[in-house]
Amino acid sequence: MASYSGDYQLDSGVMVQAVRLTVFAVDLSEPIAGSPFGGTRYNTRPEFDRDYLPQIFLNRVSTRACCDAPVNTIRHARSFYSDTRYLFVPCPYRGDQPDCLAFFRELVDNPLIVLVELHGETVGREYAQVFAERP
Repeated sequence: MASYSGDYQLDSGVMVQAVRLTVFAVDLSEPIAGSPFGGTRYNTRPEFDRDYLPQIFLNRVSTRACCDAPVNTIRHARSFYSDTRYLFVPCPYRGDQPDCLAFFRELVDNPLIVLVELHGETVGREYAQVFAERP
């Protein structure tokens, strides 16, 4: 897996700095029972990623030390580069930000990508309770 670090804005509006934004490939022709990704995960390398990831993403990430976001699953795209393989690409931008539209537009316009799916952020019960109690 290629692991990047960057700022991530939660759907709640909170900005979390230096969050781990991991990119990896998934092969759906090799299913794993119970896998949230639908298949076998494979590591990618930054050299491979450069051909597939949006420039707006690459311009804002680094490989410095980072922490995990306080959510179960971060907002991401599944960028299919074949019928059975996709890249899990974290989207650090909230949906109401122009950068979010630019992020997905770059994915859709990439001739190496055949299909793009958007998957939303999911939060755990404890985080949801803390968020719900905030003034």
